[in-house]
Amino acid sequence: MSEFIFLKPVRHDGDVEELRKIRNECKDFMTRNNNTISAEQQKKWWSNLNTETNKLFLLHEVFDGVAGVVIGYGYIRIENNEVLITGGLSATERGKGHGKKLFEYLVEISKKFGLPIKLEVLKTNNRAFSIYNSLGFRVIGDDGNKITMEYHYDSVI
Repeated sequence: MSEFIFLKPVRHDGDVEELRKIRNECKDFMTRNNNTISAEQQKKWWSNLNTETNKLFLLHEVFDGVAGVVIGYGYIRIENNEVLITGGLSATERGKGHGKKLFEYLVEISKKFGLPIKLEVLKTNNRAFSIYNSLGFRVIGDDGNKITMEYHYDSVI
């Protein structure tokens, strides 16, 4: 069992590659682009990314006081006067409570923007839906395939 987990901002190409690997592991849970992304596609995306409106993070597990493995990623994007958050975990890390902690971190960072915080989840992803609901997100849209949720600032986190 790890001592704790923490988010670290993505700062260089090595981090971007770690993010790509985990994102590709999570692609079947994506609500928008669920294609596999190549290293070349990721590098091009990263080089054109507006870092003022896009914040990327890697979720690290710490063992015995030393940062260990990257176990997930988080993505905060500001568009249309809203904060959109997403993230994912390595397949081996799901079901351990890390997803809830990841999204708690993302919400706390997102609150600083003072904008509505939203996310999307596939209707079939019951585990993620339960996490988001427990964190204070409420359904504001349902297109039959994906659910759009918005964070309520009066929630407990």
